[in-house]
Amino acid sequence: RKPEVSLEILELVNNVICQGVAKEEMLPVSRRNPPSGYYDSYHQDLSGLEDLLQVVREQPSLRILDLRGNFLPFVVGEALVRVAAEHPQLEEICGVDLHSVR
Repeated sequence: RKPEVSLEILELVNNVICQGVAKEEMLPVSRRNPPSGYYDSYHQDLSGLEDLLQVVREQPSLRILDLRGNFLPFVVGEALVRVAAEHPQLEEICGVDLHSVR
């Protein structure tokens, strides 16, 4: 049996967390529109992120959460603010020191 390990830092930087299915009329691949679909080539799918935020809510030991570089929509920022308000143990979200804004 493994000893219980607490999760304190979760960094999922520069992933494609919210990428859903490709849009029907995709722009050609370019520097601004890479094949990974960052720039409005794909419909956003927040279901995986919502699941991830639920896991964050259930981790009392989590201190740092970093999701930068994922081209997250504005509504995700609102969800992160709610997570920060619900969990005073979080010290930093996406590089923002929560002690300075609480």
